[in-house]
Amino acid sequence: MKVYIANAFSLNMLPAGSKYYQVNVNEISVDEVEVTLKNDFEVVSCVGHADTANLFSKLLDYPVAFNRVPVKLEARDMLFVGQVNGRLPEGCTELPEGVTITWYLVTLS
Repeated sequence: MKVYIANAFSLNMLPAGSKYYQVNVNEISVDEVEVTLKNDFEVVSCVGHADTANLFSKLLDYPVAFNRVPVKLEARDMLFVGQVNGRLPEGCTELPEGVTITWYLVTLS
């Protein structure tokens, strides 16, 4: 099992080979993300924007790397997605007024 942290979910993250997947998406709190990240899991960042990775690091009090890599989820993996609602200005280090982040847990079954 792997734990991923991302700023988006893509259908390209589904594993190859089968034609049917049940994708489970649950909105969760930032506290739930923090607790999971601080457990003894292998955590892989797939955050594709440096400023977003830096902001996630600060908000989660956990090092989130800028890491634009392809991801293929497996049945037991957990993908935490921080969905930015609004526009982050270039170089931002704080969440700007009017911009929020909604956290989701994406799993496959």
